[in-house]
Amino acid sequence: MNHMNSYNLEYDKALRLFLDLEQEYNTFSIKINGTPVWERIRQNLFRKILRKLDIINQPHSSVDKSNIFNHIKGVYKWGRSLFLKNPFFASKSDFFFMGSSRRKPREDGFQWDLFCDPILNNLDLDYVYSEPPYEFSHKKPAKTENIKYLDVITYTSVVQRELGFANYELTEDEERKLLAIERGLSDAFDISVCLCDLVREKMRERKSKKWLYERLLDRIQPKIAVIVASAFKHTFIEVCKNRDLPVVELQHGGFGPDHLGYSFTGNKSSTTFPDYLFVFGEFWKENINFPIRDENVYPVGYQYLEEEKKKYEDIQNKQQILFISQGPFGKVISKFAAELAVYDVEYSIIYKLHPGEYARWKDEYPWLDRAPIKVLDNDSVPLYKLLAESEIQVGVNSTVIWEGLNFDLDTYLLNAPGITRMEYLIEQNVASVVSSPEEFIGILNGERDRTDNYDLKYFFEPNPIRNISKAFDNIMEREY
Repeated sequence: MNHMNSYNLEYDKALRLFLDLEQEYNTFSIKINGTPVWERIRQNLFRKILRKLDIINQPHSSVDKSNIFNHIKGVYKWGRSLFLKNPFFASKSDFFFMGSSRRKPREDGFQWDLFCDPILNNLDLDYVYSEPPYEFSHKKPAKTENIKYLDVITYTSVVQRELGFANYELTEDEERKLLAIERGLSDAFDISVCLCDLVREKMRERKSKKWLYERLLDRIQPKIAVIVASAFKHTFIEVCKNRDLPVVELQHGGFGPDHLGYSFTGNKSSTTFPDYLFVFGEFWKENINFPIRDENVYPVGYQYLEEEKKKYEDIQNKQQILFISQGPFGKVISKFAAELAVYDVEYSIIYKLHPGEYARWKDEYPWLDRAPIKVLDNDSVPLYKLLAESEIQVGVNSTVIWEGLNFDLDTYLLNAPGITRMEYLIEQNVASVVSSPEEFIGILNGERDRTDNYDLKYFFEPNPIRNISKAFDNIMEREY
């Protein structure tokens, strides 16, 4: 039985409408000043539409650009970045890593980039590692050696745009095409979206960063660029492609066929997608339409998960339900948890917030603050420790749900927008879908048709370091 037909009708309808509009207006053919722009905005645009339709919430906290103190802080950080860990002072290296700013503390006292540091810590690479700022700061002490901060590029880009040095004015023909799509979006979704402003901002960002990335690569002259989260690095990838520098992306989340930053169906493609993709396992390679050849997608595993799984393999689990929150679905998940807490379920309830919710959850989820639930709004308790000691996990489509399978957790998915991404787990009876606390309790107390017959290797390839080393060697052979 295909369960998915009954779930998330609003989300699925919005996605189908959006994809149909892309086809109708041939959006991927639109070029602004010679630059294919649709691939740079489609993911952000679709999320804006979903928020306007009240289908999802804001994913992450954002910096208040109207606050004068944030501007003062930005100017200070810009001046400081000219001298502190400036990547333009880096030496020539074979590998250039552009990592994640959202580090996590580990028991050694260091803040880790979960995707890059386990690789750099285990392979003898000639590299420079760079890190973008996150909310004007960097987490310290960083585990990464040979680290440089991208603050000088980030803040110089902002300064250029604020002073009007990176403006872009649409031509009449460009504006006409965009306004036609705007009207199509308005008619389809009954909302207003200023597509022209979104495109102008992307063009301004491109203009303000492109020359900086060019100078940086002139300095380092790498043979391979390794990045995390390509959806935010289109201009960097463009610069790399212009000089035939291969770009490798490390998977950082559980994307699916509905993720518009990675899934490109039909004749839709991307000129700023990485040349190579290192994914957690064969599942991700087989189930998403990446805009690159299959042989350029390497199932390598996830080293950080493998290390943490071994660390907690002897921990005893408790009668504990772990809720995995996500910004886009935080209201739905937190209300479900708060309502469940009213019942006597004989389980303690832990609510793990996403880092993007830490600063705002008390304002946005007040019912959660009043409920008899332990809410974790920091990184003081390691995520994998929580997974190892729990019996049940509840969420929507977080990557953590996939990781929780490594700890044999009984898995429940809330019938909320985005659950389509978890279709495989639902169809294989690995996870149960629930629409209410009463339904959840009914399944919990009754007979559950759950299968344990799934292959974890399909999701997470074992021996990641060995696989990554071989993949890098293979890419070097193919490229040079």
